[in-house]
Amino acid sequence: MEEQLVLFKFDRTEHKDIDFSKSIVYKKFGLAKLNNIKTLNTAPTDKLWDTFRKTAYFIYQNREWTWSDCLNAATYLYPFLGFEQNSQCKYPLDKLWAKSSESVDKVKIQKLGLLAGRYSTYNYVIHIILNEYDGRTHYLVLTDDRIKLANSGTIYNYRGTRYDFTYISKGMLLGFSKLVENLIENYRKDNHGINQRTFFKTIEGLLSGKRSLSYMSLEHFVEDTSWITDKAFSLAKTFAENTGHSFDGFNDGIKTKDFVRAYLSKNYSEILMQKHENNMIVITRTERWRKHTNLQAPLINAMYRSPLQKDFLDLQIDDDVNVSIFHQAEKAIEGWLKVLPKLNVKPVLRFKNLPKKQGLYLSESNQIILDLRSKPLSSAKSESGINYFVHEYGHFIDYQYSHEPLSMLGDFNKIWQSVGSYVVKKMKIKNQSNLLIPTEVFARCFELYLFNAMQDTSLKLLRKYYELPEYVAIRKSTMSEVIDYFDRLFPTWKRALKKTKHNKISA
Repeated sequence: MEEQLVLFKFDRTEHKDIDFSKSIVYKKFGLAKLNNIKTLNTAPTDKLWDTFRKTAYFIYQNREWTWSDCLNAATYLYPFLGFEQNSQCKYPLDKLWAKSSESVDKVKIQKLGLLAGRYSTYNYVIHIILNEYDGRTHYLVLTDDRIKLANSGTIYNYRGTRYDFTYISKGMLLGFSKLVENLIENYRKDNHGINQRTFFKTIEGLLSGKRSLSYMSLEHFVEDTSWITDKAFSLAKTFAENTGHSFDGFNDGIKTKDFVRAYLSKNYSEILMQKHENNMIVITRTERWRKHTNLQAPLINAMYRSPLQKDFLDLQIDDDVNVSIFHQAEKAIEGWLKVLPKLNVKPVLRFKNLPKKQGLYLSESNQIILDLRSKPLSSAKSESGINYFVHEYGHFIDYQYSHEPLSMLGDFNKIWQSVGSYVVKKMKIKNQSNLLIPTEVFARCFELYLFNAMQDTSLKLLRKYYELPEYVAIRKSTMSEVIDYFDRLFPTWKRALKKTKHNKISA
């Protein structure tokens, strides 16, 4: 059905030199690119329903689709699309609702009266075939007009005597299918204590239009749970005990909201991380990046005689680095290495003039790269690249401490969420995702912990830790949690830092 493929014509800009097949976001959702990340940005007024929809549409925009994907999505999502609103199935996630789906030809579409549809003309209709026939014929009507569906939300459902119609944006259908599938997979393997039927109804509400009963149920039992106070909980429990009714599931709405929000938050952090790593890969694939030849004698001598050789797996200097500035950096880094925590592995340290950045950490090759030239921090101040050593060392700790980045593990995720909440609610920033890349948040926290623990007044004068928004967000939202986190991660580090006096240490 080649004509159906016009459904999927949109921008397909992608990094052809990046292999996505090993990435988490590819394994979870099949994402082959990561465009328009800013569409995932949240607003203070966003509810779970909004975030879920944004994530689904992002998935749709960033992978390849075929008409078969539409048919499979219709079959899989059938029970969540308003067709089974009154179902009393006790274990709805375990039931095989639909057998298959098939395309409806244009002649049948015309007979159904869909050529003059509710919102626009519909050329794409799917007939969903149930595993057990229920006396109705179920049609899923695809539309490309998301704007005209805005009044009702994501989907619009119509129930007749012999027919059921659900109208849905093709993008939401496809995005929802991958998102719901992975969400349910996480639900099945997580010990959360959420009733299966409650979870099923929550998914139905997240996919539903704003005028539906499913959405109103979501609003009352999941989105707004302020009415579930300790007093209400106690009264409900007493009533259940006195009447012999089951008390299970009374606070499932709260647990479900926390579970789904944490799940979406983790997806967002994984997407930001992958985008960050892709950007690093693109930088290292340029011809300029590979330049590392024709070193002059002074640089060669400086490199091989450097005391830093013992602290790093390899020490590299590009031919455009100033020798005298290198020696200044060498002395500063020696000082930092006396107080920084060590791991069983050593990074590569490379000095190189970078086009836009002052420092980089490349996780694939375990390299810290510094540009030693002074560059503007703001309109009035400049800062040397050596001031970024601790930040890049924080990335090294993040990626090399464990089998996966610390910034992606549960303990740090609480800090990341606190920073994210502060950025969304308190800071007016267009590209908020730039402040929320997990490994960048981790490295900034690493810096702030170090300077807080050293009690060196000269460090308190470092301008960036008090004026740049990415550091302000951490200090204002979660600094006590940051201190507690690194105290637990490196128990003896704080005591060693308090004994250290390093008046000329740079950030």
